[in-house]
Formats: sequence, structure tokens, C-alpha cells
Amino acid sequence: MSSHYFSGYTAIWDEPRGDNGKRKQRTKGGFKTKKSAQAFLAEQINRINNNISTSPTHLTVAEFLQQRWLPTLDARASMRDSYERNIARHVMPTLGAIKLQALTAERLTRFYRELSSSGHRYG
Repeated sequence: MSSHYFSGYTAIWDEPRGDNGKRKQRTKGGFKTKKSAQAFLAEQINRINNNISTSPTHLTVAEFLQQRWLPTLDARASMRDSYERNIARHVMPTLGAIKLQALTAERLTRFYRELSSSGHRYG
């Protein structure tokens, strides 16, 4: 007997070819609705058409959260507001300027400890 599960919709797009001329296909899954996947895909096409680079090697934590994660967040308005508020209040001042590729597990652990020691809960 096999089991199957529905994990949502996936957006698939091609990034511009690199210096080596190879195709760079990207995917992002987990969208709850077809409409949210299409909206994300439209943003990616717009980004590519306007030559906006979002290479992970260049993105900061702040850019990733604001340009990639929050726009794809499929949540109630109150939950989205809560995420945006907590990111602005806690994450941006401490981690926002760090390049995404340079963010380490040790740095995140230190960040969690700092939040915890100042009376904030996470989890």
C-alpha cells in the first residue's frame, strides 16, 4: 500500500543563463493555493525582467526575509502582521545585515540565547 500526500503548489521558472551558458531552473513549493504560486512566479518573472539580482551569495538576511520569504507567506493577516513586527523588532537589528550565505548555526543559536535572556520567547 502506498501513501500519498498533498504538499501544495510549486512554482517553476528559469533564471537567466550564467557565464557558462547552462540553464538554471529554480523551484519553490509549498504554496497552499494555485493563486499564491502564480503570484510568486509573477514576482520572479518581474525580478528577472528588471535585472534584479537575488543571488543567495549577495542577499542579506533582511533582503531574503523582505523579498523572498514574507511575500510568499501564506498566512492570515494577523499572523503576517505578527511576523513582520517581530522580524522588524528582533531579527533586522541583529541579523539583517548579515549575508545569508554567512549566517551560521552558531550565530542563530547566539541570537536565540540573546532573545531568551532578554525575556523573549521563541519556538
